[in-house]
Amino acid sequence: MSTNKFDEKTLIGQTFGDYTILDAYRTNPGNKIRVLCRCVCGWQGERAYHNGVKKHDQCRLKRGYKAEDVIGQKYGRLTIVEAWREKTNVNKQPKRLFCRCECECGKEKITTYRSLIRGNTQSCGCLHNERRIIAANNSPFFVEGTIVTRLAKSKGLTARNSSGFTGVGFNKNAKKWSAYITFAGKQHFLGYFSDINEAIAARKKAEEVYFKPVLEQNKDKLEHVSSCIGVCWTSRYQKWKAEISVHGKSYSLGSYEKEEDAIRARKEAEIKYLGYELKDS
Repeated sequence: MSTNKFDEKTLIGQTFGDYTILDAYRTNPGNKIRVLCRCVCGWQGERAYHNGVKKHDQCRLKRGYKAEDVIGQKYGRLTIVEAWREKTNVNKQPKRLFCRCECECGKEKITTYRSLIRGNTQSCGCLHNERRIIAANNSPFFVEGTIVTRLAKSKGLTARNSSGFTGVGFNKNAKKWSAYITFAGKQHFLGYFSDINEAIAARKKAEEVYFKPVLEQNKDKLEHVSSCIGVCWTSRYQKWKAEISVHGKSYSLGSYEKEEDAIRARKEAEIKYLGYELKDS
């Protein structure tokens, strides 16, 4: 592709391998594009652009940066306190530089040096949790530390579920059925039971205690919330939408005027793709 047919300024901010383009220009109209770019290792300089940018041969990540030289460096909330190299499983690849870091919150985090300088790892996880809480607080469905739509909507069963009922499973160590419930980010253990029906009853009773009061107080927010997993209301088209995910791939099952039609399409898809119908749908 010729570089003379598009505006070079559209390249600014784009990433090519280890490079992020800071500026782009031509010395004369019609000339090849030159870019000012920054490598993930911190190097900054000019390169010629032609359908991408060549690799930085002197990148400190490629030339084997010394482990002792990175100690004390700070990235985001993490400060490197220890560094070492380990072999990778890939043939002919240099040893990766691992770092043990101390977060501002006091916890420790082990990650790679590349992940730190790329900005992929900025904390022990506390930063992500804070951002998640802020996003939840800004949601109109966030009430009493929980998302009310999640209480009303089934989450479906995991592959490890052995009971066919959410919150109930068989504990191999205790050799009994256990029941639990999660509310407002906290898990409550409901006890061990010899009979599965007793464990299910304990779970249902806990839902009455934790879920029901919140759901009753927020009925206006649940007007267009389906109890079936994979079915949701689309405000843009004013219809019920059905979908299903299989092995990480999502399949659209269509949009429907009535909720029951969307639920029927979802259940038919469960039998088609999964071979069985989810009990919690």
